[in-house]
Amino acid sequence: MVISTTTGDEVQSFFLSGKYGDQIGSNVSLSMDGKTSNLVHVTKTDSFYVLFYTANSLYGYALKDLYSMATGSESQMSSLKRDPQWEKMIDSTTHRIPLSRSSSGEIHYLLKVPGRSGKNILVVKLDTCELLDGQSLASLWVIETANVLSEPVLGYYRPDVLDIVIESEVGPNRKKVWKPISLFSLPLVFAYERSA
Repeated sequence: MVISTTTGDEVQSFFLSGKYGDQIGSNVSLSMDGKTSNLVHVTKTDSFYVLFYTANSLYGYALKDLYSMATGSESQMSSLKRDPQWEKMIDSTTHRIPLSRSSSGEIHYLLKVPGRSGKNILVVKLDTCELLDGQSLASLWVIETANVLSEPVLGYYRPDVLDIVIESEVGPNRKKVWKPISLFSLPLVFAYERSA
């Protein structure tokens, strides 16, 4: 089991034995550029990655690397491995994952959403939403949004088609609901008046 805690711009991660609860190795300190949240993602090669995100950046660490930092040695567990596709996309020095250059807004939410072959990753920023392929980290689509009001919601709003709804405020008493036809195509936009 891995647990991460945040103090200021620093993340402390540590491993605990699932059997006895004892700590394995020492704490791992990671410097980030602000307060962080995280999400665990499994790639198609069954590689585990911990995604940390701050207002300005998305970071990716293979669980294998975090374990090696904690214990001071390479893991002999076959379940801990790196995904070659992800390693190509993650900066080897900073561990940052590149996002669309069309946005400089703050990251508000990071969600796993179903994809064609495994889970994809939705990055919701102040001014854009970007869907990353969960297997290659390639950008599938980017839409411009403004002032996202809440965490996007997945659901079957039409029979047998999984959609996502993104709600953003565009002015006084007006909001847009961004609803992709499906998670596999570009979004359509519906605008409506919000009741006062």
